[in-house]
Amino acid sequence: MTHRHAEKRWCMRARGELASSLLPIALLLFAGIWQTAAAAPSTASASAITQPLSLDHAVQLALDRNPDVHSAENALQAAEAARRAAVGKLYPQIKALSWYGIYPSQNVLLLPGHMDIPTLQEISAPTAQQSTQKMLDFQRTQFQDSVFNIGLGLSWPLYAGGRLKAGVEGARAEAKAADYQLSYVRQQLVFAVTQTYLGIGVAERSEQAVQASIKHLTEAKSNLQTFVKVGSKPRLDLLRVEARLEQTQQLLADTQAALVTVRGNLRRLLDLDPSGPPLPLVGEDDVPDRTPAIPSLSAALDQVLANRPDYQALQSGVDAQRAHLRIAQGARLPEVDLSAKAWEAHGNRTGGPISTWEPDSQIMLSVSVPIFTGGTLRAQVHQQQARLDEMNDRLTSLEQQVRWEVTQAYAELHAAQTKVDAARAGMRSADEAFQVERQKATVGAGTVTDLLDAQAADLSAQTSFYQALAGVRVALTRAELAAGLLDRQSANESADGVGP
Repeated sequence: MTHRHAEKRWCMRARGELASSLLPIALLLFAGIWQTAAAAPSTASASAITQPLSLDHAVQLALDRNPDVHSAENALQAAEAARRAAVGKLYPQIKALSWYGIYPSQNVLLLPGHMDIPTLQEISAPTAQQSTQKMLDFQRTQFQDSVFNIGLGLSWPLYAGGRLKAGVEGARAEAKAADYQLSYVRQQLVFAVTQTYLGIGVAERSEQAVQASIKHLTEAKSNLQTFVKVGSKPRLDLLRVEARLEQTQQLLADTQAALVTVRGNLRRLLDLDPSGPPLPLVGEDDVPDRTPAIPSLSAALDQVLANRPDYQALQSGVDAQRAHLRIAQGARLPEVDLSAKAWEAHGNRTGGPISTWEPDSQIMLSVSVPIFTGGTLRAQVHQQQARLDEMNDRLTSLEQQVRWEVTQAYAELHAAQTKVDAARAGMRSADEAFQVERQKATVGAGTVTDLLDAQAADLSAQTSFYQALAGVRVALTRAELAAGLLDRQSANESADGVGP
């Protein structure tokens, strides 16, 4: 019973150690795929990347190729076109006009100013009745049964209750919002690529550590088999080593699965087929450390609202909504329009020859005042006001969220920096302890339990150290992202020579 309880306690402890070793892998899986939904599936093919891909080069490729960035750029172009269209409404509109009319039953007068005046000889007759009939016959020749008109028309809204000016201001604010949104998408993509790229390094180092652990366990298993044969070690120790070896092999499979996930996610972020071969990356020792001079926490909090593109985008959206409210309010005011038209008419005079082109023109100044619209205008004003209130509430909420994100990011950066030294010291200690236990087990002086504990501690310490190294860079990038300072396009171009 004592051996059975000891074995049960050992299995529970082994499962706990295995769970602690799997925790960084689980976190890596989550960190590697949290941005995957934002990256659209790739259908484009790219030239094969044969040279090792640096982090800055990967970021630049993502900025050049990612469909989310292209979508945001198209949205910005659409907003700029809408702004130009709103400005164009302030100017007069000139159109070419043409219309053709047929009057089969009731003829029309072509143009009153171009009627022929009959001579006295044309309408004179022996009797008054005959003279009247000749006059009527002459007048009928001045009417047409079909008229073709061609000319130019001009329309100019002189006053529209301030709606045209508000429309321009609203379109300009929406274009600014689209520009800020593009910057926000770019920064989010830079963070996602950085996190995924470093996650690949962590997964590769973790795979190497697990493979080394499997190698050591295999050697220990071989030695124990020899000791068991000569009777210097109980068979229970061999079973424990075999169980730990099987668990470590399962950990290796999980680590390799995580590596496949983050490698595929990097290809997706670069708009490449995620099922393709792994991208060649530079070695961890060849990646230069990025230590930009980020401001202090107090300075970052003072400037974050002006630097964060998502906050500025929402602020511009609020300005645009205020313009929409003014447009709805301006619909209650009178409208003054100036219109002018110049044309030439060509008709077939009844009973006579086809007329020549006869010019004419028209200038009209119109005023319209909405008196009753069934409550539509009031409802539209209330609708736009409610939307403005809702956006102001979102802006207030986002302001608090931004400040919280900056505070949290700086705290995580400080914690990540302190973890590196502790993880490095812990890795050295765990490695020394494991080597000592290996030597003791080789000569038969140590226990298998101590060897397995040392092996698990060494594996966990190595994984924690690699995680801490990547965590510092991820935390630094997250702090830049939270402060709205993650704009590396110019730095990428100068570092890698990669243009847009």
